[in-house]
Amino acid sequence: MKEISPAPLRDFSGILIITDLDGTFFGKDSRLVPRNLEAVERFKAGGGFFTLATGRMHCNMMKDLPCAAELVNAPMSACNGALLCDIRAWKSGSEGEGEWDIIEEHPIDIALGTEIHSFVKSISRDTGFRISSRSGFLTSEAEMSDCSMVTDDINSCYEGGYLIADPREWGKYVWYKIVIRGECGRLDSIRPLITERFGDRITVSKSGKNHLEIQSAGVTKARSLPGLRAYCERQCGRPVTVFACGDYENDITMLRAADVGVCPSNAGDDVKKAAGLCLCSNDEGLIADLVEKIEAGGAGC
Repeated sequence: MKEISPAPLRDFSGILIITDLDGTFFGKDSRLVPRNLEAVERFKAGGGFFTLATGRMHCNMMKDLPCAAELVNAPMSACNGALLCDIRAWKSGSEGEGEWDIIEEHPIDIALGTEIHSFVKSISRDTGFRISSRSGFLTSEAEMSDCSMVTDDINSCYEGGYLIADPREWGKYVWYKIVIRGECGRLDSIRPLITERFGDRITVSKSGKNHLEIQSAGVTKARSLPGLRAYCERQCGRPVTVFACGDYENDITMLRAADVGVCPSNAGDDVKKAAGLCLCSNDEGLIADLVEKIEAGGAGC
């Protein structure tokens, strides 16, 4: 019987796939979808660039996604675009602990952050306030008392990945993102008050029904794309086509800024309107669907 040669590997060089985690790359209950993992390895073997754009902190990635350093082959966007870092440069440590190569960062002005904290607590004592900082989650005992969700967040960190300090001490740290935790309806009611008060000095978005997130003006997941595109173009010596994948409000700017925005079928209507492609659900393997579509020449590439 004549031996059949395997189909030639598709050349994916000049293509970057950047994806959100929850509701997009992860399946239900934050599970890894084997079909996605297989497709990512095939994509990288063909010369493609793969990385992550997440609202999560860089220093918690090794706990949230232990294979992160091996999975990506380009810098990662963390804290909703406030930080672009190379997680592959992670050096030995326990879970998330270690060092990263920080490529660019866009922190919140401490005076502005302090003003936001005072305002939020004046209008809503039943929400919790925490900060994604360069050193990990930053909050206080009072915030944990006000909202059990903040306590849950602290408990989700690796040991040493958080700081509980008096708010008067918070100015010692670099703030990437403010997260207000609370019931969905409560967050929706205070959001316009925050926007009215601080206007174009901040960017406000939701990454989940119980997460209202605040960053410096103009800082969104889209903020990382120019730096990432430049990095990939230096590596491959040619123009790069960017496919960005996401499912929630904080992904919309990235989907619009990419060459092709991609969302799963479980995304909300506003996200679907921003995306050029809507593929299978996150639990079925969105990234695998995208790689197969690129292989077939049906993704505008």
